[in-house]
Amino acid sequence: MIAPKAFQIWKKILGIYLQQFFEKYSTQGRPIEFLSGAWTSKFFHSQAATKTMFNGLKTEPTLILESVAEGDIFNLNFGYWGLNWATYRYKSPIPMLPWREVLFDFAKERAWQWQAQRQSDNSQGNSAEKFDKVLGNEAVNSFLHNLEIIDNERMCEAMGIDPTDSPRPYSIHKKDHEKFQQFIGICHCLIAGLLADEYFFLHVSSDVRQRPPLPQLLPDLLQDMPSE
Repeated sequence: MIAPKAFQIWKKILGIYLQQFFEKYSTQGRPIEFLSGAWTSKFFHSQAATKTMFNGLKTEPTLILESVAEGDIFNLNFGYWGLNWATYRYKSPIPMLPWREVLFDFAKERAWQWQAQRQSDNSQGNSAEKFDKVLGNEAVNSFLHNLEIIDNERMCEAMGIDPTDSPRPYSIHKKDHEKFQQFIGICHCLIAGLLADEYFFLHVSSDVRQRPPLPQLLPDLLQDMPSE
């Protein structure tokens, strides 16, 4: 399982995601200066931090992305203002996200893919034992364990019981963490892209106004994510 403090480690990787994303904007004539870790404070966060930064930087168009993990809940907030705005905008576009459930979803996706490959191999005349031998007992038992939990969830739903009310000790693999990490990175890029597009389309002079590039960037951004 993953502890909320792990998000502190992921912030460095998240910075890489955003840096690469903004480079795509800069190469298309939309210069963005990305500053990872530009604000840290034990006393200010959320709107208070945004207001403090706005008072010092109101003459500079600025976007602040704030990720907060508290218990099982993840929040993504932003503070934003354009050139010489009278005040700032503060929103929570992704509030109260049950991040453990998202992580479980990636574990389920891998289990379903393994099950489908196993059944396909078996339909071609190969035995399940031969297929399982390739991965080894530990990996196979992990997949079977997760599939059993999935079946228990379906039984709960059929009985009108919330599956989250029952224990679900999913086996989480490194690949599940990596997918979840990518998912969080995409969430940040989507919000950042929407606001960057707004700025370069609405809040600049008409002679330098440009069409939003985010729609063209979405296919590559989302290509490794399950459709759900």
